[in-house]
Amino acid sequence: MKIKSVYISGPYSAGTTALEDHNIRIAAKAAFRYYKKGYAVFCPHLQTSYIDRNFNCGEVEYEDWLAVDIYWLSKCDVIVFLPGWEKSRGARIERMAARGLGKKIVYLQGRKGDSCGE
Repeated sequence: MKIKSVYISGPYSAGTTALEDHNIRIAAKAAFRYYKKGYAVFCPHLQTSYIDRNFNCGEVEYEDWLAVDIYWLSKCDVIVFLPGWEKSRGARIERMAARGLGKKIVYLQGRKGDSCGE
């Protein structure tokens, strides 16, 4: 049995740490929804934010992160776009790549109650 894989795409960079944290939380909620469905999940928000904030002193640039993201996107079965994706340069590029690769695309709407205690 092959496990299906999903790539989570949506806004990350937001100008402030608080807004970026908000975007990361939304992506994490979506990632968990797909984990619960049995998918292998790749969520760049979770994969790179800690590394970028704590270790990257400019050696890895935006285009480098995006190139790696496109690599992982190409490996996934489904690409999920979070609310507000269209305002994100990276997510728009990821959508072009997903469409070009013929990937199944899902557009999520905003939801409440996706985590314990909400």
